[in-house]
Amino acid sequence: MLDISLRATGGKIAANLQLSETQRGGTVWAHQFQIDEKDDPEKVFLGECLPHLEPALVKSIYELLRADPTATRSKPLLIQALGTMSVLGWHGKSFAQAEVLLRKSLALEPDLALANATLALVLALGQKVGFATPSPDIVKEAISLADTALALDDIDSTVLGVAGCALADAGEISRAKPLLKRALLADPANAQALAAVGWVRLHQGDLKQAADFLERSIAVSPMDKRRVIWRSVLAIVQIKIGELASELEQAQIAVDADYRTYFSRVMMTAVQLELNDITAARTALAECRRVHLDLTNEEVSAILGYKLGGRIMEMSSFVG
Repeated sequence: MLDISLRATGGKIAANLQLSETQRGGTVWAHQFQIDEKDDPEKVFLGECLPHLEPALVKSIYELLRADPTATRSKPLLIQALGTMSVLGWHGKSFAQAEVLLRKSLALEPDLALANATLALVLALGQKVGFATPSPDIVKEAISLADTALALDDIDSTVLGVAGCALADAGEISRAKPLLKRALLADPANAQALAAVGWVRLHQGDLKQAADFLERSIAVSPMDKRRVIWRSVLAIVQIKIGELASELEQAQIAVDADYRTYFSRVMMTAVQLELNDITAARTALAECRRVHLDLTNEEVSAILGYKLGGRIMEMSSFVG
């Protein structure tokens, strides 16, 4: 239950929000902010409220489902998988847990479009950024799952955005582009689709547009765990553009956002190399290996490409 109270004082409206869990009682989340009376109250309210409310709500639902022994039907399993990535962050362990839950969900209900699309994304992105052992068969399965999702539902913005992102990660850029465009036409605030378009523009060499779409994805979903990946990709774009101050800022925010992911720490290593700060680069690299003991050449190159990845490899002996 969401309680909202508003109070007008001195040309401003003070808003107090509180999310409560009704089964067991207690406050799940609270937020306060102010609106200038001259601003559009609805726009400010939604912009301040929803990006902060969504992750708190997802986390609460995820924890309730995990504690419920009866939550073994297809849709609760899908919600748990989404919650796993949202609450735990995007890294190999969370993707592996999500994959198990999604396969269980699809075994019970094969025609669940979002479960097919999400599993496609987990498999394709896992291959793209080195979260899983490289396998052409897994990439083919990801494409097949995305096709199944779209055959079941090619209207819903969420399904379009997730399936489009999965196809882009699987190398099907030309197929992904119109799907992501349609996802954003249906919902311009689809953060997943915005980030995926940024990823596609990066691969096409359109760096300014890539940065614009990635910045928009972060702006509409600032508390989302996925922003660790999005900010890391944005740092890649800024390296290529040559915006050194911005790339360092984005890499640091990504590192601070999730202590469990090595992806952002690889990016921080690359940024420090670009800044010619070898000491800081070695420190960041040590953090990569603390988070991911078995970091390999292939995983670094999957994130940065072979040219920049090769410079990092020269600093240390990698496994693989």
